[in-house]
Amino acid sequence: MELLQPHEVSCPHCGEQITLTLDLSEPAQSYIEDCPVCCKAIAVSYASHDGELDELSAEPAENDGVDGADARAGEHRDDALGRERHVGDDPVACIHAGFREHPLDL
Repeated sequence: MELLQPHEVSCPHCGEQITLTLDLSEPAQSYIEDCPVCCKAIAVSYASHDGELDELSAEPAENDGVDGADARAGEHRDDALGRERHVGDDPVACIHAGFREHPLDL
């Protein structure tokens, strides 16, 4: 059974269909992911049991009026697989945060 599975949801901001890769080996997970179309933050929550998706929610993330990448620039967060990463290591997040180029390219 494949525990990393793609699932389609509608962005709560722009309405576009986007694909999320969910790790169904975890019984429940919540994280923030930016929409690849409009770049606004989406609060993703899901529950699974025995590798089957039980619930999936994609709601606008609470971010005090700041786009998701801007709000998290320079912070650590877990990716969809639960691995911690620094948002500054992500070239797309750096662009959204206002950096002209990736900080590691300096």
